[in-house]
Amino acid sequence: MVVEAYELPTCSCNKEMYVLQTTIKIQKDKNECKCSTNQEYLTCSSACRSTRGDLSYPLPKPLKSCVQICVVDCFCKDGYYLNTKGNCAEPEQCCTGNNEEYTTCGTACSATCDNKPEMCTKQCVSGCFCKSEYVRKDNNSNSSCVKRSEYLIKGK
Repeated sequence: MVVEAYELPTCSCNKEMYVLQTTIKIQKDKNECKCSTNQEYLTCSSACRSTRGDLSYPLPKPLKSCVQICVVDCFCKDGYYLNTKGNCAEPEQCCTGNNEEYTTCGTACSATCDNKPEMCTKQCVSGCFCKSEYVRKDNNSNSSCVKRSEYLIKGK
């Protein structure tokens, strides 16, 4: 049996439609790649994708190694971030930690159990922040939000 096939950058398919690199689908008759909801197909974009971790300003973010090359793939549209389930979601849907919420005007100097900023610039920053009465357990954007009073009682 001979199967007709053709290729696009990082896309290859035969017959009608196939899943490519887990996110890209290509339809033969239209010669275009189709992406999941809130994604767009780009022929030259950064290998560094916008993820939920990018919303954790101002705390240090996990180190991301990124190669400065053109990547052909489906990427989250502007204003959307890759969540922990691999879907592109609005920022409000990305802050899913316990006692965590998205805000468009948070402080640039978040308090943690380890520190309480004494001086801070007055500016609005958007991102994932602990709800009122909660602080990050440590100076890491992935740490959980704990109730400030409980943390002080335990003496940790």
